Amino acid sequence: VTFDFYDITIDDAIDTISSAEVVRLCAKDINPSMCNLIHRSSSNGDLWVGSNANSGYVEATNINTGSFSTRGLDIDSAYNLETSLGDIHFNLVATYLESLEYEAYAGAAPYDCAGQWNRDTCGQPAPKWRHIFTTTWNTPWDLDLTARWRYFGSADELSEADDLTTLDTVNYFDVVGNWQVLGNTKLQFGVNNLFDKDPK
Repeated sequence: VTFDFYDITIDDAIDTISSAEVVRLCAKDINPSMCNLIHRSSSNGDLWVGSNANSGYVEATNINTGSFSTRGLDIDSAYNLETSLGDIHFNLVATYLESLEYEAYAGAAPYDCAGQWNRDTCGQPAPKWRHIFTTTWNTPWDLDLTARWRYFGSADELSEADDLTTLDTVNYFDVVGNWQVLGNTKLQFGVNNLFDKDPK
């Protein structure tokens, strides 16, 4: 069993801030660096409508933002069980995410995206716990059978809105078989997402 604790911070990160997040930070925090990325139409002051040279737009290119920091624990565990019908191998690879903080610009209040998701700041779900548990049976009949359990913890939507969306815990199960048909011929078969579980 191995445990790897990580604590990583990146200052003056280079990243893209979404158009919606730029507008929000300008309106809420009155931050000049964010407001300078907003360009209204020279003809009517519009921001989103139009696609010509005079149309309004929001810059969402790579810029120097604030900082990223993350802290957590990686776990890798393996065990081998010898039986009269072949060895059985167990392996667990897991991650516990304690924090995943994002600072939109220097001095801004950080967002902790651990266990959260949204369409602007955090992006894709970052569950606090996820793992892959694999069991492989090396049978005495030139056949290896593997079962895999993929687990992703839940994630709450990070938003100030009242109607929030929580992504529930999801489990996926895969099976794989390897059959040594001849000395130099192997047949492999398998099914990912055995129970046809839809993402949430």
